[in-house]
Parts: sequence; C-alpha cells; structure tokens
Amino acid sequence: RPNDRPVHLVLYAQQMSAPAVGKDHREYTSHLLGGRLSMIYETKRFPEIVKIVKDTEKSCLNRGNVGEEGICADSTSGSLWKPVTQTLAGAGHPCLKILRGHSGRVDTVKFTKDGDQVCSGSADGSIKMWEVESGNCLLTMTGHDGKVYTVDISNDGLVVFSGGDDKTVRSWDAQTGVLRLTMEGHTNDVEAVRAAPDGKKVCECIHKSK
Repeated sequence: RPNDRPVHLVLYAQQMSAPAVGKDHREYTSHLLGGRLSMIYETKRFPEIVKIVKDTEKSCLNRGNVGEEGICADSTSGSLWKPVTQTLAGAGHPCLKILRGHSGRVDTVKFTKDGDQVCSGSADGSIKMWEVESGNCLLTMTGHDGKVYTVDISNDGLVVFSGGDDKTVRSWDAQTGVLRLTMEGHTNDVEAVRAAPDGKKVCECIHKSK
C-alpha cells in the first residue's frame, strides 16, 4: 500500500546497515545520518522519515560536542559519527519502469541470461514474458490451476519452467507461449524450480506442511 512506503524505506535502511551495526552498534546513528534514509530517489518526502532523521541528529548532538570533522564525542559510550554529507546509498532507488498486466500478486520473477527479457509468475495463475527495455508484455502463458509461485528460464532462453499451488511443474515454449509439458506427482505446492543449463532437466522444491 502507498502508505507503507515510509515503513518499507526504514526497513530497507535497517537491512542495509545490519552488517556494520552488527559489528559496532555505534555505527547505527552514522548510517542513518549518512544517507540510508536519504530521500534523493523519491518523488516526495515522507514526514515520518524526516522526523526520524531530525530526531537521530538531535540525539547525536545531545550526547556530545560536534567537532570540525563531525565527531560527536560521548565519554560514556565512545565516539559517534555525525556525517557532514550523505555518502551512503539510500534505501530508496529510482523506479526505471513499471510493468503492468497481472491481475494478482506477482510472486516470482526471473531474467533471461542476456537480461533483455524478464519472466513473471502471478497469483492470477498466469506467466508473462516482458521486454525489459520497453516494458511491453511479449507473451502470456496460462494453464496452471491456481497461483504460480516460481519460474525459471533455460540458459538459451527457449524454455520457461513454472510451479505453483496446483502441485504441477510445467514447461513452456518461451517464443510462442505454448505449453510443452505438464509434470505431475507432487502432493504439495511447488515453490521452487531450477532448470538445468541445457533446459532438458528441472529440479523442483515443494512446501511440506508439518
């Protein structure tokens, strides 16, 4: 939902900072102020995030004196960095293109080896091939009796494999969208498929309820 964007940005900022903060918790402040919550990629600024940044800066300043190099000294907990400029990658990134066409949630995407096309699988039961440069839908493959959880593409880009909650694995002609084969036998949802490099074999993983 649109209103969840600030929450997602904060979550992404936390995830991006986790490796450094895990080694030294004092890095947390400098990561937030150093650009993890930067809004440079957003078309609008969220007041919730602006408040977090201001409160973080205020907290840092209250814990010690800021020197010429931006060091916030605190004799009880050590030194904290208050960056003068934003140098870290922000949690938001520019949206290059929006691909629309599915009527349900998109659960899986896979790029072709050359990166020119991308395949998507959706809760609406369909699989679509898209041209990355234009964003146009090239093919729509239908046949699953339920949600599509996973897709993969052979290295030569000629075969698409898919799996879903109808407990089947299916292979499709990536040029025409025609269903080539339906593989049955699983008693649970198929949540992952991986094609062999030559596209002649496929490995799948199912969800097993306890």
